[in-house]
Amino acid sequence: MQRKVSEQRSQAVNLAHRLERNSPTRRIDQDRQKLKDIDARLARALSNTLTNKQTAFARIVDKLNLVSPLNTLARGYAIASKDKQVIRSVNNVEKGDAIKIRVQDGEIACEVVESKASS
Repeated sequence: MQRKVSEQRSQAVNLAHRLERNSPTRRIDQDRQKLKDIDARLARALSNTLTNKQTAFARIVDKLNLVSPLNTLARGYAIASKDKQVIRSVNNVEKGDAIKIRVQDGEIACEVVESKASS
């Protein structure tokens, strides 16, 4: 009889352990932890992606600044134009033409007195 009671008690303990392992509450807790882990990984991935995109954007802005006409003016250069067209050659102007010269802080109105090609 004692052996039978002992076996029943042992079986009851085993069933209790199995029930505890498969408990819905325990399973919910495990799933919550998995969800927190996934959420943290997603946040890190999003942060890394944002950082990479910001870095790429900054590189593009730097490249644009290198070729920006305004940046060229800031370095001391000027842009001459006639009738809103950039003057690229002495052949684009004649004596007496009104031209504008754009510098970093504004424009200068000028009249062509002479133009000659470089040799």
